[in-house]
Amino acid sequence: MGVFTFANEVNEMKRCRILHGLFFCLVLMAITTPANANLIVNGGFESTTGPSPSVPDGWEVYGFTERSPLAFRNNSVVPPASGSWALDLGPHGHDEKNGGTISQTFSVSAPGTYAFSFDYTNEVNHASYLADFSWFLTGAVTDSATLTGVGGGYQNFSNSYVVSSSGDVTVGFQDIISGQLYDAVIDNVSFVSVPEPSSCVMFLIGMLGLGFRRRRPNHPA
Repeated sequence: MGVFTFANEVNEMKRCRILHGLFFCLVLMAITTPANANLIVNGGFESTTGPSPSVPDGWEVYGFTERSPLAFRNNSVVPPASGSWALDLGPHGHDEKNGGTISQTFSVSAPGTYAFSFDYTNEVNHASYLADFSWFLTGAVTDSATLTGVGGGYQNFSNSYVVSSSGDVTVGFQDIISGQLYDAVIDNVSFVSVPEPSSCVMFLIGMLGLGFRRRRPNHPA
């Protein structure tokens, strides 16, 4: 019994060392790895310096008119998903007078995996007043899509992309002229790097799994 007890104690010590190593590696990653910064400037529209409504800082509007995409602050018709500001792609009212486009170009400095996301709803945040709009990515990442029948509260769009080389990316949103009554509202636009799994953590997790999967020696009959 003493031999088996000693063997169990040795195995337990090995497991503790693996756990301590894993904990140390996680702490080291937290200290040395910077937070994922949003490459999009003013993606939440909170740093807009003009009066409400205004073209948000960091963004460019094409063919600007009084009904082009504008950021609104504390507006009940253009409710923000968070903070005080949100972007109305109209704005606002009947679609036949809108169809504006807003975009921003930023630099991706390194290859890797990146996540593009944003929150979206419709004016007055009511399901009976739907909206249509499209988004696009061009440059180092190329993709686009149209979202129709938008309404009934904020939803989140998110997608990941593998960037093979550094370069510029342009992200944009466009109101769609259709038979819908109200326009889309956008908030919290982000384009961030997705960190790769640390080899240290993966190694320690593997060792930890092997340690716990090892069976204890059978006791003699």
